[in-house]
Amino acid sequence: MKKRIFRSICAVALASLLLLCVGVIVLVYQTSTQSGFSNLRADTTFIAVGVENGGEAYLQSIRRYPGRVTWIAPDGTVLYDDREDAQNMDNHASRPEVAAALQTGAGQAQRQSGTMGERTLYYAQRLTDGSILRLSIQVDNIWAEVLQFVPWLIGISLLLIVAAALLARWQTRRIVQPVNQLDLDAPFDADAYDELAPLLRKIAAQKQQIEKSVQALKHQQAEFAAITQSMNEGLLVVDAAGKVLTINQSAQRILGIAASPDTPLPLLELSRNLVLEEAVKAATAGRRTEHVLALNGRQYRLLASPSGPAESVQGAVLLLMDDTENLQAEQTRREFSANVSHELKTPLTSISGYAEIIRDGLVQPQDIPAFAGKIYDESARLMALVNDIIKLSRLDERQAPAAREPVDLFHMAGQTAAALQTQADDKSIALAVTGAETTIPGVPAILSEVLFNLVDNAIRYTQPGGQVQVAVGREGPQAFIRVADTGIGIPPEHQPHIFERFYRVDKSHARESGGTGLGLSIVKRGALFHGGRVEASSQPGHGSTFTVWLPAGTDA
Repeated sequence: MKKRIFRSICAVALASLLLLCVGVIVLVYQTSTQSGFSNLRADTTFIAVGVENGGEAYLQSIRRYPGRVTWIAPDGTVLYDDREDAQNMDNHASRPEVAAALQTGAGQAQRQSGTMGERTLYYAQRLTDGSILRLSIQVDNIWAEVLQFVPWLIGISLLLIVAAALLARWQTRRIVQPVNQLDLDAPFDADAYDELAPLLRKIAAQKQQIEKSVQALKHQQAEFAAITQSMNEGLLVVDAAGKVLTINQSAQRILGIAASPDTPLPLLELSRNLVLEEAVKAATAGRRTEHVLALNGRQYRLLASPSGPAESVQGAVLLLMDDTENLQAEQTRREFSANVSHELKTPLTSISGYAEIIRDGLVQPQDIPAFAGKIYDESARLMALVNDIIKLSRLDERQAPAAREPVDLFHMAGQTAAALQTQADDKSIALAVTGAETTIPGVPAILSEVLFNLVDNAIRYTQPGGQVQVAVGREGPQAFIRVADTGIGIPPEHQPHIFERFYRVDKSHARESGGTGLGLSIVKRGALFHGGRVEASSQPGHGSTFTVWLPAGTDA
């Protein structure tokens, strides 16, 4: 105990002394640095006046200046240096103090000499012609300043060690004496050391407390068993050797284990899953891990955590949660977020670029309307993309208007064709609507979007002189909207993906035609919103046909 007290007192004293010395050294170091920069700033300001008036001739006249003087051109070329040949020196534009002076008018920096152990302080100031005047001086490094305190540090440390030894001896005797006088047979008779009374009372009551704890532990074990067996999640507890101590019914079902083993068995004997094996190895090594486990067509999130303190892992706890739907939704969200970021960045980059060119005056006045038109076109494209994203989000979250009313699909198809007739005429495309009155219960705004996107896509991907046919009708209990074109068609390998968000078969053609890549996604979700479906058939070079099937209801 005496050694421990001695070491503690010495450690505190030495630590305090060390902190004090470090504080003084840092203060002296900062003060000397600030003083050096202050002197450099004053000298630079003074010499700058002479350089402004006399140029290099003035610099030649002050060669007795104790520091180093460098004159640098705005592009970083060294014009004059009183220590080196300016023509043989590197470009100084990248030096921190020069770069700061070029940008803000003044800059300072300090650098350590790797061989001499000295510091060099630099201060640079921009002159009226854009050139840079830089002065520098060498100062002692921090270790030179530390050496000044070494004798004092050694002397005070010796005094502290002697004082700590005397204090430790006295304190040890004072603490140990009451303990030596303690009678364990009658501990409460020792009045000299009342501080031990609470400890002695706790020892006397320890047996009773242990018995109560054992009963509580048994009760908790029973509750734990009842809870784990009723969990939907799979739970496994293994020891440090990887042997299964506890496994609930859900884990047995997920892993295909017939029954819980009567004796602890290695997990590998119960399941040969490599992901599970890696999770157990990591957890028993003290690392928390998370994995995705694919079993029987389902995806499970596997959480593995070490059991016990980090320095002494006693085993691992594994939790298996069926997260198939969430993982699929998360993957969809990640892909959608990445695509949205990319699609939004393209028009924003164009808008920013055109605006920057105009701002910098790089455009002739007569060309400004053309650039403004490009900005407007990109803004319109961005607005269309945002509107389509909002529509998709509302359809996904079922936030679209739910009130349904009788809708004549044939009449709506005619209105859509009329709205897109100019676009078709521009490409000499024959646009026709056939069929008869077909009324279904639906949301007009959503059905109009479905029709518009189908016909708009058909026109966009049909060559000039082609045809787009819109047919509306009824087959049994279902109504249909069929849009057929004679366009470029869709390769078979792309057809399973065309209803995905931002999926484009020909990205260059899609961007040239102004599409957002969300039209067919809106069509699919609009059909699903009404309890319908959409089908597509296509042959490259022979056009495509899209058919939307919708429940006709009782209003047909």
